[in-house]
Amino acid sequence: MKGFRETEVISDDFKEISYRGFGTEIKNALISYPDYFINDLKEFNELQYEFIYYLLDGFSELVKQNVELDYRKVIEFLILYTAEEDFWKDKFRFEEEKNYLMTHIGVLKKGFDFIIDLVSNDKINFTKAHCDLIINFMSACLGKINFALIEDHLFSNNDISFYSLNSLGGKYVTALLELALKIKRVDLPNYELIWEKNIKSTLEHLMNNFCIDSYIIFGEYIANFSYVDEKWTKEKLKSINPDHEMWQYLMTGYLSSRVIYFDFYQLMGENYCVALEYKNFIDKNIKEKLGHHIIIGYINGFEEKTGNLLMQKSLEIWDVEIIETMIRYCSNIRVEQLAKGVSKSDAENRILEFWNKLIDKYSKGNFKAGKEDNKLIQEAIHLINNFSIIDESIFKNLTFSFKYLFNSYKSRYVVDYCDRLINNNHNQHKELIISLIFEFLNQLVPSYPKEKIKNLLNYLKENREFQKLEVIQYAYLTKAKKSFVVDYISDILKSV
Repeated sequence: MKGFRETEVISDDFKEISYRGFGTEIKNALISYPDYFINDLKEFNELQYEFIYYLLDGFSELVKQNVELDYRKVIEFLILYTAEEDFWKDKFRFEEEKNYLMTHIGVLKKGFDFIIDLVSNDKINFTKAHCDLIINFMSACLGKINFALIEDHLFSNNDISFYSLNSLGGKYVTALLELALKIKRVDLPNYELIWEKNIKSTLEHLMNNFCIDSYIIFGEYIANFSYVDEKWTKEKLKSINPDHEMWQYLMTGYLSSRVIYFDFYQLMGENYCVALEYKNFIDKNIKEKLGHHIIIGYINGFEEKTGNLLMQKSLEIWDVEIIETMIRYCSNIRVEQLAKGVSKSDAENRILEFWNKLIDKYSKGNFKAGKEDNKLIQEAIHLINNFSIIDESIFKNLTFSFKYLFNSYKSRYVVDYCDRLINNNHNQHKELIISLIFEFLNQLVPSYPKEKIKNLLNYLKENREFQKLEVIQYAYLTKAKKSFVVDYISDILKSV
């Protein structure tokens, strides 16, 4: 390994690839024979970054495989390897004049990944000695890392959560959080003192120095921080208001979490409202994330309990991306998606109310509707997947939407719905079902799925709606190029 950099038997263009190939073989050897490596790690000091990266990756893999080793020695090696000033000056590259990607930053990231894997795995032995070594390593790095540095190749993607998942600062903060969770989870002696003195103080330092990763990670894993220290978490959350310089990073992280807790939903009421009209978010997926939060809170009744009427405000603002996300989430709600104590019936009632308000807002025509707005009405047809009953409001919403569905594959969802009504409602709401089937087939002339459309036509036959069948047949003759429906209705009419 020490002499590998001097080998000149291959083209310069392929050197970096060869380094990585050798690094992979070292990793494989480590995984197969870990005892040969872990007791002599000091021999690898001052080796090139590429090889150290693969050594650390190998130890991470062993942790994931629940292989029990004295991993304190790996942390000790990290402390030793990063203690050299040359490490921080990128002196351990293969060739300094070449702009190879692997630098000290790559090794640090892999080191933090190892720590995250180690403390996250409760099947691996963990003691106060492990904790002390990790804190020593993290403390040594704190004064050396430039947390204000933005890694442009990651940040340019405009996916802020992805950025902090992969950035040096993000991995550092995540390692701190996972360590805090570990020491509380295993009830390490004096864990409260360790949290206060060594972890929380570091997080406060990073936040006070405007490390964006600290705000993003804090927001995204707010429930984890609350598990460690609920009082501090809520106080910190309240202190970061929309006027705060780092607010958008906190909000982006918070909205990136797919799990929404009532306590935080209640605390974040003003923040949600500001976010709906905030124009300077960097994250490209922020509207999707915001819509997801709003509709989950609405479906689970959080709005009713807090008075944060975010669904109504979303419709008033009429941001197509946000509303489309809300519709997609509601397309087919399952019981396991709902909060404890919320029934499927509760969710269906709220979805119908949302659909009613959406149609009402659109039908009043207080704005100039464009193609994207019309698309929302089409997308809202998916909401019918939640229902196996019919009432006047569902009938009204569907018939209003038909004019936006001509030649759309989405009409099949209405076919499925009508088929469910026939099978589930027997003689209930017969007039509404007949009227819906007639309006649907007459306006949209669908031909798929074939067997279910036949079922709808047979339902009209069974209820002796022959005049309606004739009108539908004429609609298919004039609007559809060719359809089995014309002949099928002819056969029905002949049979009677």
